[in-house]
Amino acid sequence: MWWCLSYHIRKVSTLNVEVLELKKENRNTTIILELLLIALCTYFVLCSFHLAKADNLLDLFDSYAFRGSLKTIDKFNWVGKLMSYIISVFSMLGLFLICYQRLISLLYLAGRNTFDTVHEIKSSLSGGSGRDAFGIRSMFTNAMQGGGQYGTGLDAIVGFLLSLLPDVKKYSDYNPERMAYNVQEEDSCTTYMLKTAIPTIMLIFFFAMGYNGTLWQGFGVIVDAMGTAAEQLVATDLNSIVSTAMNTGKAYKFSWDASGSDYGNFMQDMVKAVYKQALKNGKDYTSDTQQSVGSYVDSIFLTGKGYSKSDMKLYKGSTNEKISIGKGKGSIFTDADTLAKAIGNTTGFKGEDDAKNLTYTVISNSTKDSYKISNAVEVVISAYDVGLNSSANGNYIHVTISRKKNSDETMYWHKADDGAKPTKNGTKNSSSGTNTKNSGKQ
Repeated sequence: MWWCLSYHIRKVSTLNVEVLELKKENRNTTIILELLLIALCTYFVLCSFHLAKADNLLDLFDSYAFRGSLKTIDKFNWVGKLMSYIISVFSMLGLFLICYQRLISLLYLAGRNTFDTVHEIKSSLSGGSGRDAFGIRSMFTNAMQGGGQYGTGLDAIVGFLLSLLPDVKKYSDYNPERMAYNVQEEDSCTTYMLKTAIPTIMLIFFFAMGYNGTLWQGFGVIVDAMGTAAEQLVATDLNSIVSTAMNTGKAYKFSWDASGSDYGNFMQDMVKAVYKQALKNGKDYTSDTQQSVGSYVDSIFLTGKGYSKSDMKLYKGSTNEKISIGKGKGSIFTDADTLAKAIGNTTGFKGEDDAKNLTYTVISNSTKDSYKISNAVEVVISAYDVGLNSSANGNYIHVTISRKKNSDETMYWHKADDGAKPTKNGTKNSSSGTNTKNSGKQ
């Protein structure tokens, strides 16, 4: 009998091992098939990107269908009204709750012993039946019976009256179940106010900012900065970055900053920005191309002539007026004073001492006409002007030069007259008269 039982046990064990081995083989087969399926899908996806090119996909996301528009939202004016309602109500409710929480906590501290007794009575009551309105009948019955938290005699009447009061301790920051702001039972009113002062101020501050929209504008500024970074990432050509990294030592060297002046540093940065934009348009990073493009860019600002040897033009402000960059054997960009004479009436640029207040922007697109920006001058450089006629045809580099809006002209290390206040245009007002000082070099 025992031999037979042992035989059956061994047979069952053998069957279990075979079943497990079979399941393991099936699992391995399933994993292999899944890997083959993933590899096949990856192959088709790569082939589709290669045949259709990713530019088509980027063009799709660059369409207006994937952009928000205030004109579209204007059609749903009720949504804006609802948002304004929600922000207004929630902000005001938040401010009310902050005041309510502080006042009820101060109320508890003002009558700590009384409200501690109320809390004890409330905690000891089990409540009345469902037909007992507010539980008053049950409380009255318990008080008349005496004992417990109500006490006896007149104490029972006082206890009953106290039980009618709200449980202020429960609703304050001193609720034993969830004490906030690290408060303690022995706190005084002064201690409580000191512990809650900073959280209260910050809560009121943020609710007030949310009510007037400043909070969302602050978040918007941060998100806008992140969006600018994302835009730069989208515009990045990874192949160009790799090529640039591999040919860093072969780039053209400009020498505008050799003088060490503010104007020389400004021109160095601006010309290098034009040079980088030109290389980006051409997408050709061989040593010869880098040197030739750099020399043509340098020539435009040194002599006023590019690859075509034709005079380059500078557009002044929002008018149709334009002048030649070339001036004699040089150009208007040769020195700060010459540039100030050419563009001073448009931009307000005054010369070498004012160079730190100059700013520029360099962009590239297919627009060949000037944008006619007020209080600024613009140079439009074609791909042909920098020797990229074959590889970047149709691209134009727009170089805009203007004066910073928040420029500071105050000479802080110059001694002011008694009672005089220096102004941006150099005029000093005093009680005794008016002195006018040149705003140029001092």
